[in-house]
Amino acid sequence: KQGTVSVNVLSTLPNGKMIYNIPSLKKNGISFSSGEMIVPEATNTNMTTFNFNFEDYILDLTGEEGRFGGDTVNTIYMESYTFIDSTGTLETINNTDSFYSFVEFDLTPEYAKGFLGNETINLDPKINILDIFNNMTADDFKLKEVDLKLKIKNYIGADFQIDLVEVIGKNSKTNDEVILAENEVININRATLLNNNPPINHSITELIIPGEDFVSILPDRLISSINIFINPNGQNSTQDFFYPEYPIETTMNISIPLSLITENLTFIDTTEVNITNSNEYIINKIYLSIENGLPFESNIQLILLDENDIIIDTLLNNSTISAAQVDANNIVVSSSYSNIEMDYIDFEDVKKMITISQFTTQPANQFIDIYSHYKLDISLSANLIKRIGK
Repeated sequence: KQGTVSVNVLSTLPNGKMIYNIPSLKKNGISFSSGEMIVPEATNTNMTTFNFNFEDYILDLTGEEGRFGGDTVNTIYMESYTFIDSTGTLETINNTDSFYSFVEFDLTPEYAKGFLGNETINLDPKINILDIFNNMTADDFKLKEVDLKLKIKNYIGADFQIDLVEVIGKNSKTNDEVILAENEVININRATLLNNNPPINHSITELIIPGEDFVSILPDRLISSINIFINPNGQNSTQDFFYPEYPIETTMNISIPLSLITENLTFIDTTEVNITNSNEYIINKIYLSIENGLPFESNIQLILLDENDIIIDTLLNNSTISAAQVDANNIVVSSSYSNIEMDYIDFEDVKKMITISQFTTQPANQFIDIYSHYKLDISLSANLIKRIGK
């Protein structure tokens, strides 16, 4: 697709020249050759660099053409010739004279076809940050059923085997850990091409891991150690291929049917506030009305902050909201209603409000199913005194 080769040379010899060839790199059927590169006699340690563009070339990685003993894999065959051009003047060469060269490749392939090899890739342990539970804490949190679904889409024309050496969920605040997988092997089938050309027909592999214990610790880290084996069963009768724009895609989803037991499950949220007194009216009282259609007993705290996030006052402190009423099957049959009256009236410096909500399932110590029609309605209103005329 694109790429360059940089030939870096340094010579203490006069009239130095170099020719660099890659017979297996061709464009329009013609092999690459640098031609004669004139290498000036070095007066310091700075090297002379020659750059060549490889865009639209085709590179054969099977080594030297016609090599005795057969093909090699992932090998670039090169030829390098260095010489001193004759000027008719006698030159003296001694053991302090030297010729140095090294070559740098920077290649982006458009595609690769052939046998991609039989390799093992050992990946360093990786830590992924999870933020889904950032605003939650709980004294007890149990879910009846949780599935972690690992979905792998392979767009590469090679078979893979992934060894999940260890996958751990961790709560860094409590140091609780749960092992999700240990020496779990996943076999991934190769993608295929139609008539040896795109579009790519990718393969899909899914792994379902029970995740009840994982979610119960409210993790904020996922730590994984993985080994990857390419073509673990050796060369396939179908030609391998690789297009850089189409790699392997991996996603993990959490499926949580809401049936749970929890005690003091706490959510913390911050809301911007824009309520001010006016010359036209005065805030007399604030009312909080709650219709709770959830089988949770809740405790709500509202804290007021200024523009510098400094606490001004507590608007509501540990007010208990009753759980909805349930029947013998723990299904909600009627909502609970709460009306809270607050006398706080000075909102001039209030810019933010922190809401701390704690939930405990009722009845206690029983799994409670949460249905989509359950709801929690909260409304905040004010009683205003307005002066008309003088």
